[in-house]
Amino acid sequence: MKPKIMAFLLMLFLLTSCSSGVTANRFFTLGFYEEEVIPSTTYLEYGEVAAVEFYAAYDFSGIEILAAKVSDDDTLTVAVYEFDTDYETTLKNGKKIKSATFRNYSNRDTLLMSFKTATKGRYLLTFSTKSNAGICLAAYPSELAKDEVCFYLNGVEFTDGAFYAGVVFNGDRLDKNYFKEEIVVTPETPAEPTDTEPEAPVESETPVTDPENGEVTTELPDETE
Repeated sequence: MKPKIMAFLLMLFLLTSCSSGVTANRFFTLGFYEEEVIPSTTYLEYGEVAAVEFYAAYDFSGIEILAAKVSDDDTLTVAVYEFDTDYETTLKNGKKIKSATFRNYSNRDTLLMSFKTATKGRYLLTFSTKSNAGICLAAYPSELAKDEVCFYLNGVEFTDGAFYAGVVFNGDRLDKNYFKEEIVVTPETPAEPTDTEPEAPVESETPVTDPENGEVTTELPDETE
């Protein structure tokens, strides 16, 4: 097919798509890490698990990881769970959103695991291996993630860097913190008035002095009508 005809057909397709309301899906990735020119590596062996606990303030549909090649038989398994109470409970009872195992990748390849849109909420992202694996590691978390994201290595909080991974959010990026959980404070309901009658004042005794002997006695108020 001649180039002019192809260009015409492409233009016709785009015009038809726009007029019918069809728009392209938009996505962007926000990383948990402060990008570096040469990142270091976190090494994983069989049975070891690296993880990231994060809150997604908006819908997302994927995870990106920068892998580090450490051997010829590298395998990296990535999984996302709905967070349940704590780290251990999540791995045991948390609902798994998606998992995938990557093989035959090169050093510093960006691996993408996509899935059906997940709604905002708290999640646990895990990395494990059936042989050997490596994840690129930054010295510091990103500005958006540093106070909102928790890293783990074998169940223990990890504070020596930030794993090179990120969340693929849906839509156009806005000037907001996509990892910050908004705490909703419920205002206290004012107490309803009661129909209880107020208590009658307590009658006090009145001291009386006897003019003849000077003795002081007490006398209750006169109750006669």
